[in-house]
Amino acid sequence: MAGVTDHLTAKVSDRNLRYMPPIPATYAGRKDGEVEVHQSSSAEQPSVWLNITNGFGTVGTAHLATSDARRLGEQLVALADDIDRDWHG
Repeated sequence: MAGVTDHLTAKVSDRNLRYMPPIPATYAGRKDGEVEVHQSSSAEQPSVWLNITNGFGTVGTAHLATSDARRLGEQLVALADDIDRDWHG
């Protein structure tokens, strides 16, 4: 059985960039793509790439400064917590 932190275990490329395991995207109970984040090679500032795919291929990408990536993470956690409270009381 996979560990609960496997989603936080990055693979390192030959260029020494970190790639996080993809998170499956689901809709109506079926897998419908994935969300993946990896380290950017940008020399301007510490950054990450966020890639979103669906069953048809790449839907979107975003290049985020690490400070904005943290803000996005906080938004995701806050919204997920609110939705869980609405569903489960």
